[in-house]
Amino acid sequence: MDDHESLSKADVMKMITAAEANIHHLTSQIDEFILQRPKERSNLGRLWFTILPVGKLPTELLLEIFLLAIQSNSTRTVVDDSGPYGPPASVRQTLVLSQVCFSWRKIVIGSPKLWAGAFVDVRLGALPELLREKHIVRLKTLLERSHPLPISLSITSDYLPRSASFGDVATAVLEAVVLTASRWKDLTVRVDRSSLDDLIHMYPGPFAALETLDVHLNCLRVFYDSPRLRRLKLVAKDDDLWPEDVACMPFARPTHLNLVESNPTTCHRILLSSS
Repeated sequence: MDDHESLSKADVMKMITAAEANIHHLTSQIDEFILQRPKERSNLGRLWFTILPVGKLPTELLLEIFLLAIQSNSTRTVVDDSGPYGPPASVRQTLVLSQVCFSWRKIVIGSPKLWAGAFVDVRLGALPELLREKHIVRLKTLLERSHPLPISLSITSDYLPRSASFGDVATAVLEAVVLTASRWKDLTVRVDRSSLDDLIHMYPGPFAALETLDVHLNCLRVFYDSPRLRRLKLVAKDDDLWPEDVACMPFARPTHLNLVESNPTTCHRILLSSS
């Protein structure tokens, strides 16, 4: 006869309670060990790193190697992973480098050169409410890490589908981007009139670092106060042409002009404004 059959129900219940408590204790220990395992793996990686040749390279040399690795990847950074801002392309390499070990992460995060080298593509569009904050935080982080170096970016909206929340999202993104306006070096702008008006209201200038500008003619007046502007690409549409757009042409500064317009009359009006 099984010994358990001779026990009273109360004794069995006590044994059940003890067994459950033991299982709970063992489970807690297992969970604790699982949490400790990645920490030990990270510590092991750091220890190996200290004796490997790459771990003995000077920080300055490592930084140059990192720059070469990033430059060999895509040179255009789209801020998104689904929807209007797109996946982070050229910063992916930088993020991978920052996750190798603690010392590399410290170098990467503290090196503006690694974050200022990409052309950041900022697309003004509608995102679900739950995703919007995450993407704006990501954009701010990317731009902040490049401080104080000049940056290159594109601000676009005219080819994206509209929705009721488009204006709110576009304004929120512009508010994040305009904080870096004094550092814009190479800029492409393709926005609608309302987004342009928002930009003027948020930052009237000057654009002290701006050297290259690719813009619709009807947006040019925003960037009139750009003392370092040398390369200018204008996309002109005759039906969008306003007198003040032509009047504010900063032809005294640019040394290169690329005019995109199929209407000869419009081209003639624009070129005459430089005389």
